[in-house]
Amino acid sequence: MFRHRVGGPAESKWDSDTGVLISEVYRAYDLLHRIDGPAEIRRDRSSGEVISETWAVDGNNHRPDDKPAYWVKDAVTGIVTQEEYWVNGALHRDAGPALIIRNPQSGAVTQTLYYRDGQNFDPAPPSPDLAPGM
Repeated sequence: MFRHRVGGPAESKWDSDTGVLISEVYRAYDLLHRIDGPAEIRRDRSSGEVISETWAVDGNNHRPDDKPAYWVKDAVTGIVTQEEYWVNGALHRDAGPALIIRNPQSGAVTQTLYYRDGQNFDPAPPSPDLAPGM
């Protein structure tokens, strides 16, 4: 099914038990696409709090200005457990790791990967206390 909508989400889903809006997806010509905000937003079924965002343009994960194009937050602890930095569909970050994984209980960084233009590389040892970049 072809999905496209100008000026609002192409898909919206509500939890049938709670009535909470749990998902919004913005598309242009069936591709994830939104210039002025996240193209996909997921919310917790109980609280309605945003628990993940995906930023995309023309179907490619993309967010400029050294901000994560994809992130996930634990609904219970509120800790951002995953961040991914994408530019024009490639993992990319000039000033730090392009992929950050955190423990959902403590927030401690458990994994970092560095990418430029989609190519993985090994940098100097990362700082263990990377704060979420949202």
